[in-house]
Formats: sequence, C-alpha cells, structure tokens
Amino acid sequence: PVHAPRIQALSIVTAATAFCSTSPMRTPEDYHRLSATASESRRFDVAVDMATKAIAQDPGYAGGYGSLALGLTGLKRYDEAIENARRAIALDPCDVQLCMLLANAHELKSEYDEAMKHIEVAIQIDPEDPGPLRLKGRILMAQKKATDAIDPLKKALQLDPSCFDSTVELAAAYIWAKKFDLAEPVCRDALAINPDEPNALHNLGICLDRRRNFLEAARVYRAAIMANPNSRMSKLNFVRMVNQILGELSFILPPILALMAYIGLNHKGYTSAGIVVAIGLSAFGLANWILYLRKIRQLKKSDPELLNLYRSIQKNG
Repeated sequence: PVHAPRIQALSIVTAATAFCSTSPMRTPEDYHRLSATASESRRFDVAVDMATKAIAQDPGYAGGYGSLALGLTGLKRYDEAIENARRAIALDPCDVQLCMLLANAHELKSEYDEAMKHIEVAIQIDPEDPGPLRLKGRILMAQKKATDAIDPLKKALQLDPSCFDSTVELAAAYIWAKKFDLAEPVCRDALAINPDEPNALHNLGICLDRRRNFLEAARVYRAAIMANPNSRMSKLNFVRMVNQILGELSFILPPILALMAYIGLNHKGYTSAGIVVAIGLSAFGLANWILYLRKIRQLKKSDPELLNLYRSIQKNG
C-alpha cells in the first residue's frame, strides 16, 4: 500500500509513452502532461525527454520549458533548470508555479537571495497561494532565520490547514526559534495527518525533552527510530532520554567514588577524617548504584521494549 501511488504513476508513464508514440493526435500538451507525471514518479529522465518533445513541437509553449526545468532539477542539473525556467517565465510571467520552479532551482544551489527574489514575485502574483509562502519559509530556515520563517509558514498553513509539509516546517521553525510551547501542538497536528513521519516524531521528542518529560520523549524517539532506523540523531536523543530516566551519573559515580575512597585510604598519613570521607564516598556511590538498579528494574517492568532498544543501540550503535 505504501508504494501504490508510485506504481500507479509508473504505469501511467508506460501507458502515456505508448500513447505518445502511436497516436497521430499527440500534442505539446500531451507531452507536457506525461513529463509532469514522470517527474511525480521521479522518472526525471523520461520527464526531460517528454518535455523536450513538447518544446520541439511548439517552441513558444511555456509549459514545455517549465516541465523541462522540473525534470532537470530532479536530475540535479540546476544551471540548465534555471535557464529553462527563465525561458518559461519570459513566455508566461504571471505563472506562480514557474516562479516557484526558478526559486527552487536557486535554492538547491544555495543561492538563497536569488531564490527569494522570485518567491516574492510569486507572492505578489497570488498572495493567497500557500506554495510560495511555504517555500519562502523554507528558504528563510535554510538561511538560519527561523523567527522570520514563522509568519509565512503560519499563513501558508492558514490557507491550507491540511498541508502536511507546512505543518512540519512550521513546527521546525518554532523549535529553531526556541518556541517549544508553540511547536508541540503543531507537531501533534502533523502526526494526526501522518502518524509515522520520522521528522514530526523527532520534533515532538525535542519538545517533550524540553518539558523534561523524559519517559514520553524516549517513547516518541523510539517511534522515530522505528520509522527511520537510520536516524542517528533520534538514536542519540533516545539514549540521552533513557540516561535521564535512569540517572545519568548513577552508573558512573560508584566506580569513581570507590577509586577516590581507595586512594584516600591508601595515602600515607591519612587521618581519621579522611577515613570518614572515604567511607562516606563509598556509601554514596553504593546508594547511587542501588538506585540505578532499581530504576532499571522499574523500566524493565513498565516498558521492556524501551530498555531492549536502549541496550541494543548501546551495543550496536
């Protein structure tokens, strides 16, 4: 089921390719639609080929250059994508999607100021289109301007409340701006749309961590790891949360304090006061160790899967 949309898109590419190769009524619009479908299914080589055929039939067709720019962007041929996006805009300067294509190609080249120019043009053309606002927020985030990114992302989400991307990006902007109280409900909104999205889970874990709700944060990080087993950051944060639950120093203090006590008792010229301190340190270390073992047992009883994952990550990384 997860792969059904892509399989469907690939079947459309196959069928449309057959149609365009056999039908005597093929038009630039036919090739444009096929190119767009191919890009959606990440068949960017097919997208470029179909867009090139659309342009060959009608060199004045803006959609053909736009489709070509999209396919070239997918192939990471950004300079060519920018060139063709500019050609498309010259033919149709009021198309918001073409402006976004050009901005996106500049963004992927880390040319953020240039990308922002074209995003502002798109917003002027249609202030009620959430797409340019979302892209503006993303570019501001890339420029490490999280506070500035919040307003356009909020407006984008207001215009399209069901948009998952806007929800996740707004939560990330709140987190980067250290507005964790505002980020948490937005993270939960994102997870209501897609419960298994690893970035949304990770961001929620950060919010719970900041509220010192370590157990719940560990469980959320665990879900993020299950959704994306390759997420090193989620693993690091998960281990850190479990260490907080168990007491970070509980398993480190006993050997350190015992060593201090041993040195104190074996040092020439030790005094009775030194003996008392050494015994006190040893007792304190032992108490911490007992507490640590008790917390291990409690966690094993309340959430054994959490403890198993913790041990697995510590062992295997």
